[in-house]
Amino acid sequence: MNRTTLTCQIMDFRPNDIEISVCMRRSGEEEIRTIYTWRSGGHLTPVRISRGDGGGYEEVVDMEEGRQLMNGSAGHENIPLQLEVIPVISKKNLGAFICQCSLQITPSYDLDNGAELSVHVNHPALTSPVSVHRILNVIGVPPKLSIISPERFIHEEQLTLPCPINGFKPRTLSITWLRRDKNHRETELVTWNSGSQTIHKEKYFHRVKEDEHEDKSYSYISSLIMQPTIREDDGVTYICRTFHPATHHQEDKEQILNVTAVPVLDLIVKGQEVVSVGEKLDLSCKIRSFYPSDIQVTWYTEDNVMISSHTTAPVLEYDELYHVTSSSSYTPTMKDLGKKFRCQVQHVSLLKAKYITWTLEEILSLPTVGDIMCVSAPPELGNTVTLSCAISNMHPGDPTIQWYRGLKKLNFEDWKTHLQKDPESKIFSGTTELTFTPTTGEHGAQIRLEITHGGK
Repeated sequence: MNRTTLTCQIMDFRPNDIEISVCMRRSGEEEIRTIYTWRSGGHLTPVRISRGDGGGYEEVVDMEEGRQLMNGSAGHENIPLQLEVIPVISKKNLGAFICQCSLQITPSYDLDNGAELSVHVNHPALTSPVSVHRILNVIGVPPKLSIISPERFIHEEQLTLPCPINGFKPRTLSITWLRRDKNHRETELVTWNSGSQTIHKEKYFHRVKEDEHEDKSYSYISSLIMQPTIREDDGVTYICRTFHPATHHQEDKEQILNVTAVPVLDLIVKGQEVVSVGEKLDLSCKIRSFYPSDIQVTWYTEDNVMISSHTTAPVLEYDELYHVTSSSSYTPTMKDLGKKFRCQVQHVSLLKAKYITWTLEEILSLPTVGDIMCVSAPPELGNTVTLSCAISNMHPGDPTIQWYRGLKKLNFEDWKTHLQKDPESKIFSGTTELTFTPTTGEHGAQIRLEITHGGK
C-alpha cells in the first residue's frame, strides 16, 4: 500500500533520557510485539531552527537524533511491517525537552488492516511506561478496467480479447469472463482467483499476465482466447468482471462481437472452350463462405479498365454463410493475349480488397485467306506451275493446310508453307505454294485450298 506518516509528540520532559518503543499486534495475534526501540543519547547539537511564528525569526536550539537500540519485525517474520522511525529531540528555553517522533510506514492490506500500532515511552520520572495506540485502517485501491477491441472478429479465426486491469491494491483479485447471448442469458466461461483458475467451457482458453509497480500497486492483463463462429457468437456480448475484496469493488467491461467471415474466391472459369478474337468471352467466379451478405464484386482488365459484370443475389448456405456467382463478358483482341483479368471483392471482413486473376494464355485468330494466284507463266502442258495463296491475321501459327485437285487430296510433299510471326502483334502471316506439272487429263481441273485452324 502507499507510504504514510504517523506522528507522536512527547513534551516537557527532563532530563534528556528517554526510550521510545514501537509495538504492534496484527489481527489474530495474542501478544504485542516490539518492532522498534530507540533511546536518546543525551548529547545535543546546536542547530538553527525557525520559531514558526510567521515573523521569520530564527533561534539556536540544542537538538539530537538519538540512537537506535533495535529494529524487529511485526509478527509474520517473513513479511515485516515496512517501518522507519525518525525521533528528533529539541530543548526549550526553560530547559524542558520535546521529542517529535515520526513513524513512516508502508502497510500491507492483508496483514496490517485492523492491526494495533502503539508507541511506548519510558523515562526516569515515570513509574511505568506511558503509551498511545492507533488501529490501522488500511484502505485498498480499486482496479480500473478496459477491453482492447480487435479491429475485426473473423469466423473460425483465433481471437484474443485482452482486458487490462490497472492500478489496484492489494493484489488479491477475482476475474470472471461471461457470455451474454441475444436473449440476455449469462453463462460463466472462466473464473480466476489470484492464480487458481477454472474453465467452464472447452471452447475457451484464458491467461493472465501480472505486473507489480514501484508504488506496490498491481496490473493484470486478462485475455480470453477463442475461435468465434457466426452461428454461436455473432451479436453475443462477452463480459470481463472483476471483484476486488479489499475495496468490495466490482466492475464489468463488455465487448459485443460482430463476427464476419472472409469471402473465398474460387478459380475463374471461362465459358468458351476456345477464345477467339472479336468473339464474346464469358468469365465467371463463385465467391463463397462470407458473412454478412453485403458484398461488392468488380471485374477489371490488367490495365484496370472496369468490365461490365453481373452478380447473383446472395444465397444462404447451411452454415449461415453466403455465396454468390459473378460473371463478366468481354470481347478480346490480339492485344489481350497474355493479359490478366481480375475479379475483385470488397467486404466488411476485409481490410483491403481481395481478388483472383485469370490469364488469357490462348486466343484464336482465324486466318484471312487470299485468292489463289499463279506465280509463274500460265500453265502449259509439261511445264512446272506454282500456285500461291496468302494467309494473314492468324494466331496461333499452326494451321492445317490441304490442297485438292478436284476431289483428290494432293500429297503433302507437293506444297510448301512459309509463315512468320510479327513480334509486336503476335500475328502470323505468310503463303502456301503448290507446285505441280499439268498433264492432259488435268485440263479444266479445279485446284482448291482448304485451311483448318483451331477446329474451325
